[in-house]
Amino acid sequence: MPNFDLSGRVAIVTGASRGLGTAIAEGLAEQGASVILSSRKQADLDREAERINQRFPERAVAIAAHAGRQDDLERLVDETMARFSKVDILVNNAGTNPYFGPLIDSDLPA
Repeated sequence: MPNFDLSGRVAIVTGASRGLGTAIAEGLAEQGASVILSSRKQADLDREAERINQRFPERAVAIAAHAGRQDDLERLVDETMARFSKVDILVNNAGTNPYFGPLIDSDLPA
């Protein structure tokens, strides 16, 4: 992977409690970014943030938010802005359940 500097950048990664999401978050932290890990379950996020912070101290913050709930998403951005005053990078990695059909056909809940 090429080396590039993301120092001073702030990234939000959804679906960041495991798999590809946590790998993306860790890669961003490795390159110097402050990373907000987000998914539905705070305990899973706390575990991943702690793991990333062991390698890259004070780079990962865990904020639970359901990607399908407008209020949760607004709170995620508000908390990020309160802490870092900006968002430079957004990785929309949150998964969906194919049982509910194509994402393009879905509506945000009222």
